[in-house]
Amino acid sequence: MSESTLELISKVTEFNDLHEYMQDEQLDKALAMIVKLIMNPDVPSAKAPMIIIELQALSAKFAVLASYYTTIAKDKTGTKIIIRKIFIILPTKLLID
Repeated sequence: MSESTLELISKVTEFNDLHEYMQDEQLDKALAMIVKLIMNPDVPSAKAPMIIIELQALSAKFAVLASYYTTIAKDKTGTKIIIRKIFIILPTKLLID
């Protein structure tokens, strides 16, 4: 499977929409890893710990962003955008966990 991250993400319309809306490389990476795992869940045992650690790190980032969007950024202008981002970031964190 030698496809690039964006090629994998573009195959799934919803993930592509998230990519365009959020414009976050790490979200793209997490989504690409999820797509790869869905397409081929048989991960070699030597690679599994590295993948797990990377996904946990991304999950932690998304948890921090969700906290940021619900507290610090809450009173800033563009509240609808912040609420939309919360509804993207938090479920992504939960999906990874």
